[in-house]
Amino acid sequence: MPINWMDWSEEAFRCAREEDKPVFLVLQAAWCPSCRRLEREFLSLPQIADLVNRDYVPIQVDGDRRPDVNERYNAGGWPSIAFLTPRGSVLWASAAAEQAQIRSMLLQIRTAYATH
Repeated sequence: MPINWMDWSEEAFRCAREEDKPVFLVLQAAWCPSCRRLEREFLSLPQIADLVNRDYVPIQVDGDRRPDVNERYNAGGWPSIAFLTPRGSVLWASAAAEQAQIRSMLLQIRTAYATH
């Protein structure tokens, strides 16, 4: 099962608030080879998709199409990964993070968010 990506919208953040889940934001660009590699080699893995779909509200944004989101959440390059509160505050962000680091943060943020 693929990740059920949502667009950057009030609806996505309303869903995060109603379900009391953090947001998993992937900020990318269509021309970015590292972004395609992240999608192909990591985000498409069934165990990652299951974890993201279960514990997060996943939002994928093309930084070229949404320069406002890019300016606010880009962590210094593409892809940028950010974990946000349901109100849009950054919990953790990184540009071009290693897959092991992203996997670790998926688990850590999920646990920390659930206990705080």
